[in-house]
Amino acid sequence: MNFHQMECFLTVVEEGGVSPAARKLYVSESSISQTIRKIETELGVTLFNRSSYKMTLTYAGKQYLQTVSGILQQHRNFLNGISGSDNNISGELSIWLSEKRAKDLLPKTLPVFMKCYPNVRIKIWDQRIPLDAREKLLLEGKCDLFISNHKTLINEIGNIPLCKEQLSLIVSKNSDAIPRLFPDGVITEKIPAIRLHGERLILLQRMYHGRILVDQIFHDLDIVPKIVMEVTYNETAKELAIAGIGCALSDEILIHDHICNIDRGDYYAVLIDHPFAKRDIVISYNKLYHLSSFHKAFIDIMIEQFN
Repeated sequence: MNFHQMECFLTVVEEGGVSPAARKLYVSESSISQTIRKIETELGVTLFNRSSYKMTLTYAGKQYLQTVSGILQQHRNFLNGISGSDNNISGELSIWLSEKRAKDLLPKTLPVFMKCYPNVRIKIWDQRIPLDAREKLLLEGKCDLFISNHKTLINEIGNIPLCKEQLSLIVSKNSDAIPRLFPDGVITEKIPAIRLHGERLILLQRMYHGRILVDQIFHDLDIVPKIVMEVTYNETAKELAIAGIGCALSDEILIHDHICNIDRGDYYAVLIDHPFAKRDIVISYNKLYHLSSFHKAFIDIMIEQFN
């Protein structure tokens, strides 16, 4: 029996069941159940009454709870005594996300995390890869966390909602499209997607998920786009739009459900108002692997910054 098993048992008791305990510990329900059964086998007793709607402790379970609570508290006191804080916790945190999301998300998250966990090594993979490759990295343990707009359906992979991402329009302040996009003369946070009709657009190539989203909007509104150029990266599309070649469509991370700012010097960034334009950003992880305290802390810090 080890501290991880004790923590698992205690969490099931505190959360009132296997499912909420699995969510709190970022592991699968089957992993929790297997751990509890292993403890019961080692002790030779039944710890939970499983016939009721809510799992309740047996007499042996109540006695074990008292023992485990005391052991874990003494263990925490010992760790606090030798380290003083989380500052001495070490390990490695590996995160995979696209270059644009790294630019949008990490500057607000990493300074807070690194202040709390200065001895944790951080490995960032900021590049786009196919969905099946992402899932393989998580399942093989080559990546701890994956941040994307794809909620995987594989049972072994969990998905934690982080924030919303919405399609945005990048338009140069010198563009002749300004009067058509903002007919009232006021630069608003959102514009109806139908106003894209007839405008010169710079889009991602069709192989990318962001382009699929755009094409769905065009199809829904019967818009025949005037595509002046197709590119591989959102950053390229943005720079070309600033140069006045056309308007670019990109993804914008929402902070507390709002765009960060509209006026960005040489250009405006405004949200596209359409049901298909908004989607979830999720943090994916392998439920079969135990996430350490600093992994969970990173997730909590990121959610606090953006949700």
